Amino acid sequence: MFRTSILAVTTIAALALTSPILLTSQAVAAPGVAGPPIIVIIPADPGDPGDPGNPKTGDDLPTPPDAVRVADAEKVCNAALGALVKIPVKMVVAFEGSVKIVPVCNSGLGKQTNIDAAQAMPLQRAIGDNPVLSGPLDDDGLKADDVVGVVLIEGNATLYVHRRA
Repeated sequence: MFRTSILAVTTIAALALTSPILLTSQAVAAPGVAGPPIIVIIPADPGDPGDPGNPKTGDDLPTPPDAVRVADAEKVCNAALGALVKIPVKMVVAFEGSVKIVPVCNSGLGKQTNIDAAQAMPLQRAIGDNPVLSGPLDDDGLKADDVVGVVLIEGNATLYVHRRA
């Protein structure tokens, strides 16, 4: 049985080396061998159009127009912000702790997106009036109106900011 397995593997390897066109699949099982199947991985011919590593198989998809890319970014960014819970103004007024500023869609075409600030809008005035929250914004050249999302958890604030172009 062991000799049969070695013979089958040797035969498949010899065929792959001498005639790679005949064996274009990525894996070949040795047929007729008792026990678990023996799998031999055979690299695809580099000129094979099915080889994803071959850059000569065709052109990439065209880059979508900027308007489509901006619309896609808006969907992604707004979906993430839409999951934020509503924060009472009194929590923002009384907040003391550490603050982390997180940009949202602030690079490249992201600056052209319309980000829904519904969760943070009622809090923006309180954020601007609280020096613990407004200080880090000022340090980064931002203002309370740039805040589009707020998370307050156990003395830690995360302010999500978006600065339009």
